[in-house]
Amino acid sequence: MRKVIRHVNFNLPHRIQVFEVVIRMLGGLLSAHIFATDPNYGFFLNWYHNELLNLAEDLAQRLVPAFKESPTGIPWPRVRICSI
Repeated sequence: MRKVIRHVNFNLPHRIQVFEVVIRMLGGLLSAHIFATDPNYGFFLNWYHNELLNLAEDLAQRLVPAFKESPTGIPWPRVRICSI
């Protein structure tokens, strides 16, 4: 988890598959955050301070144009995530 916190950066000039990124990356970050913060799951980490949640929020903000700029309300299948 520390490697993800230390090295993951979404400011890259790539077009990504929105559906795949939502279910795998965003879902993974949110799930890991819940595991790290809720002692009921047995993975509570004292040193963790919402870094994965912050990464998830950053990624989600970068995905907003796929939903907001669609004329039909159906998200675009791909979007550039390099800037928010």
